[in-house]
Order: sequence, then C-alpha cells, then structure tokens
Amino acid sequence: MPFDPNTCLIKLRQFGELLAQLIAANVGVYDHEARQIDLMRRLRDKGILKGKIFDFFDQLCLAGNDATHAFADDQRTALSNLKYARQLGVQPGYAQNKTRCKFLLQSVFY
Repeated sequence: MPFDPNTCLIKLRQFGELLAQLIAANVGVYDHEARQIDLMRRLRDKGILKGKIFDFFDQLCLAGNDATHAFADDQRTALSNLKYARQLGVQPGYAQNKTRCKFLLQSVFY
C-alpha cells in the first residue's frame, strides 16, 4: 500500500479544522463566517485549547497548508502529524460541555 504524505497532511488539516469547529459549536463560540485561525485563537483565548493541545491543532494547520500550497510531502512530518491528530481525536465526547471539554483536554497532556 503506497504512502502519500502530501494527501495525508491535507486530510489531517481538514480533520483538525472540523474537530476545532465541533469543539467551538459544543462550547457555544462557533461562527461559520470566522476564519479558521480566528476560531482557533478564540478557543485558545477562552481557555478551551491550551498548551500542547493548541500547538497540535496549529501544527496540523501549518503542515496542511504547506502540503496544499507548497506541495510538501515529507514522510516524517506526515507521521508526526498523524500522531498529533490521534492524540486530539482519542478523547470521545470531550466537547460535550465547556467544563468537561477543559477537563478532558487537560487530562490528556498534563
């Protein structure tokens, strides 16, 4: 089975964007007209995405943009980003409410 780092990075960026949008919707700060970076900053500023969690979302976005616009296809970057996405996605139901979201996000990394 061939490994396509470029497509992997693009899809991981999309995963990160959707996950951030779902979190924002569940905590009541989603705005469908806002740019993704503004949404991420809003979640960070409200204390929903902290430390490594915000960094993982940011890395998915940056690497995905690089893959999309500069055709980046580094296997090591793709594998690292796959690990970041897994960490972000393994917490089922962490965005059910703001308090639970903060608790579970913090418990994964601290």
